[in-house]
Amino acid sequence: MSLKHALLGFINYGPMTGYELKKFFDTSVAHFWNAELSQIYPALKAMESEGLVEMKVEVQDDRPNRKVYSITESGRRELVDWLAKPADRDQVREPILIKVFFGSSLSKQASGNLRSTAGSRYTLPSSNGPTTLSVRLRPPMAPSLNTGTPRTAKLRCAP
Repeated sequence: MSLKHALLGFINYGPMTGYELKKFFDTSVAHFWNAELSQIYPALKAMESEGLVEMKVEVQDDRPNRKVYSITESGRRELVDWLAKPADRDQVREPILIKVFFGSSLSKQASGNLRSTAGSRYTLPSSNGPTTLSVRLRPPMAPSLNTGTPRTAKLRCAP
């Protein structure tokens, strides 16, 4: 997902300032998408140049003027076209999964604690009982680490 499309989605709800957009990010989608003001304002300026949004200045007597952005028809078409396309698979980086990958270096008890933590964080679909996620690991490319034997990492997840 691009920041441009996320901003278009929010502005499609109604006109907003950059600060209001940041608040929307923080209170609605922050658990899977984050944006800082330092990213939002340049994106809004670029989107204005592309004709996707319009900016109007609201003059305020007792405060700094507000720049309020609204979506244009071109912006709405861009948003709808983007929503209709299949989503790209983004690369997921999960620290707990890299720990599971290298977990064989831990003692049996510590390894069990790690698997328990990971298993409670990930729930896989299952019709009867817990599911075991098995990942076959190829030997590392570094010759000094290559034992020649593929390993399997198993993660037991709650139903």
